[in-house]
Amino acid sequence: MPIADALLPEFDHEMATTRRLLERLPEAEFAWKPHDRSMALGQLAGHIANRDLSVGEMFDRYEGFMYRQWLRVYMRTQTIHHNKELLQSVGDDRELLAKLHVY
Repeated sequence: MPIADALLPEFDHEMATTRRLLERLPEAEFAWKPHDRSMALGQLAGHIANRDLSVGEMFDRYEGFMYRQWLRVYMRTQTIHHNKELLQSVGDDRELLAKLHVY
């Protein structure tokens, strides 16, 4: 099952909740933030209204991003295993440095 199918119900729920909040909030309160590091509600309203991608496209991009993150972690893990095996098998430090893969 694609990630988009799993996340879509939660996304729909969050969008409905956010929409209800923004409909009930007076414009005078659009600067309100629940925390200093939070986005102001007016910014949130603009952010949601100005979405240039459909929900499906957003999740497709997210899925691609997560795959690239996984691939990067996988490659680093393989490099660590390779270097660990080299450390265990080579006695000459200079030869070891020549064979190490450092990225």
